Amino acid sequence: MGIKDFFKRLFNGNDNIKTESPDISSYIDNKINYNVQDEISSVSKYVYKMLGDFDLLDDLRRYKDNLDDNFPSMKMLEFCFVPFQKTNNFNKLELKYQSVSGNSIYERMLSKYNNNVINDNYEYARAALYLKNKIYNNEYLKFFDNEVSRFEIIDELYNTLMNNNKIEKNSDIKQYYAFLFVLYYLENENLSSIGDSLLEEYDIDVEEDDETIIKLLFDAGCPDDEMWFALYATRCMDNGDLVIYSVEMDDIDEYIERKLKELNRRKKVINIMNKDEEDENSITIDDIDLMSGEQFEDFVVDLFKAMKYKTTHTKLSGDQGIDVIAEKGNSKVAIQAKCYTGTVGNHAIMEAVAGAKHYGATKCMVVTNSTFTKSSKELAESNNVVLWDRKILKEKINQYM
Repeated sequence: MGIKDFFKRLFNGNDNIKTESPDISSYIDNKINYNVQDEISSVSKYVYKMLGDFDLLDDLRRYKDNLDDNFPSMKMLEFCFVPFQKTNNFNKLELKYQSVSGNSIYERMLSKYNNNVINDNYEYARAALYLKNKIYNNEYLKFFDNEVSRFEIIDELYNTLMNNNKIEKNSDIKQYYAFLFVLYYLENENLSSIGDSLLEEYDIDVEEDDETIIKLLFDAGCPDDEMWFALYATRCMDNGDLVIYSVEMDDIDEYIERKLKELNRRKKVINIMNKDEEDENSITIDDIDLMSGEQFEDFVVDLFKAMKYKTTHTKLSGDQGIDVIAEKGNSKVAIQAKCYTGTVGNHAIMEAVAGAKHYGATKCMVVTNSTFTKSSKELAESNNVVLWDRKILKEKINQYM
């Protein structure tokens, strides 16, 4: 179906589509008589008028659904209503305003942008500079063929809305900027709504923190690719749907990837400790880093069992500074297990020495997934305490587990 046929169907046969564009050279090159505050004020007024027209908003939501894959990407759309320009510095853009003093919904959105946001997304932002001004044949846009065709359709939609008196007939490009902002705002609203529905489906309060939300969704078996919407909904709720999509997208993607990796490793550790993991040989030192102190003690028990020791977990009798007793032949080893993120100091050595004497051990050890301080190594050497640090533990895992 062609563009004209598409809009003819939407408007019940009215195909009176105006496609001419106003002169917008001053908005690209920042020519004489240009005042960015005037632009912001004008766009803000147009936005206010459109967002107050509930019939128009309902129509736009419906048209957006019809456009489907022909709707511009959020990464492109988010730069199409922001006043910025090219600079003399190649591959660098800059905002045309230093700050925004107003409190309108549009001005509050602009206040979230800075030059870093623009230049971190330079390719999209520069393309948006042409697309928002209805320039579709620029050489730079050859890398964005799909976006060009999408914006041509949006341009047609805009003109059709004007010709059907849904929007004021106006050649002012700033009204078009306002229209693009409203489309962005509505799509943010849509993405947030998807996330809200997901949280409701899993009975999760939107005010929970990110870590709790991801854990609850993970435990409930939510597909990984749906979790993003849940966190996006919380961002939108905190900011009244005024969020920069690319900033939140990158932050959320990175956070979810990190948390899922951690949660999957924790699940793996639990399965291994419960003997539910099919491949028990797959445990790594990174998995051990996620263990609780008690899980690490259980792991040390299993490790020494694999080394043909008879082991006892002292938590059943009160540990006295010793977590595991390992016996083989005439050797009785008292072991303190330290699952740490920091370095292990002197106190662990002193506990091991005292505990070994209490249990009548022939040898004492301190085993950790971390490292030892210089002082603790010296104290261990003078008291014949064997130290297994992260490096040695990795070697033992590879050898026996």
